[in-house]
Amino acid sequence: MGQRPLTREQAVETIDAIKACGGDIDEVSRRSGKASSSIYSRLKIIRLRFPDLGDPLKTGNLTLSDEVAQHKERGSDRATSARLKEALSHIAALQDRIKDLEWSAKASLKPAEWTLAAHPKRKREHIPYLLTSDFQLGEVVRAEETEAGYGYDAATFRRRYRRLIDTSIYLSVEHSGKQWTYPGFIYARGGDTISGAIHDELRETDDLTPIEAVEVAFEEESAGIQKLADAFGKVDVKTPGAAGNHDRNTHRPQFKKAAAHSYDRLIATMLRRHFARDKRVTFQTSESFDVRFSIYDMRILLTHGDRMGSAGGTGFVGPAATILRGVQKVILEQSALGYHVDRVDHGHFHYPMYLPHVLSNGALPGYSEYAKGFRMRPTPPQQFLVYHHARRGVVDVKPIILTEA
Repeated sequence: MGQRPLTREQAVETIDAIKACGGDIDEVSRRSGKASSSIYSRLKIIRLRFPDLGDPLKTGNLTLSDEVAQHKERGSDRATSARLKEALSHIAALQDRIKDLEWSAKASLKPAEWTLAAHPKRKREHIPYLLTSDFQLGEVVRAEETEAGYGYDAATFRRRYRRLIDTSIYLSVEHSGKQWTYPGFIYARGGDTISGAIHDELRETDDLTPIEAVEVAFEEESAGIQKLADAFGKVDVKTPGAAGNHDRNTHRPQFKKAAAHSYDRLIATMLRRHFARDKRVTFQTSESFDVRFSIYDMRILLTHGDRMGSAGGTGFVGPAATILRGVQKVILEQSALGYHVDRVDHGHFHYPMYLPHVLSNGALPGYSEYAKGFRMRPTPPQQFLVYHHARRGVVDVKPIILTEA
């Protein structure tokens, strides 16, 4: 049987459908479920058999081939629009990358100028230097397991960190003598900011995931640095590129691209972005495990402590021998690189110790189940605040003890 001829009613129905879709044949096809080519064929029949009904696509003396060409152009326009959308997406990604590079460019490889030379007329000028490290935010320490009388969790971190900042300001303004003047404040970040869930038992017991710990650390450190800037006028933040072993997002510590796998670097980047428009706050960072700087004439190397090339048993003397052996290796390595080091500052060992050529920091959690398991000598949660003078060098070292009052 041949195909039934198109009736006038069907022709009218087709024209009305095309008009309802604004002449968009693809839309007619979508609504009717018929192929676009079938609709164009019907239009050709309508023009021949029912010319009085008019042409819903005719905007002039267009032939069917013209209309087909228009249809192809519309399809081409949609393809072009899709390509444009994709291009815009790539442009947005590139703009974000450019912003990241701009922020990175603001992180100087050199210390702030005010940390290098004293004002000639300010004989009482001193620079306070706070060494922070080993917050291990997210770790949970149960007091009953350590017998030390205190525990640790995220809420405890917040209280101790805020007391650390407040005490640093109080000691500088009230305790160290009101006659001292300060050109600014140096805030050193020594790594292991978060617990990182790097071991099975930490993954089981931590009260924060690494991402949650990053958020809390940023909240507290940004507020702390802001408070220091308000109190001292200027803050120079020191951060090694790959700060700590707990901050990594890899199963094992890495040597290549270690900074690119560090949560601490993420926190440092967030801090730089937060203070991008605050000229009082400057940042000195690096891509290596160390960051080198001077406080007046004293040349300091800040590292976390896990990359000093010294490990192993410590015997009855505790970690002091391991630390001193590692510090000596760092000094010799830097000397071979042409850089003289007067003092190596670090954390990692959770063992507070000050000697003329080494500053070994404590930890915010204090005595933990891990330390108890190795029968290590208990040390309370603490960090070091050190005052430097242009001629006299280090004039005061204050361990800030952070146990609950």
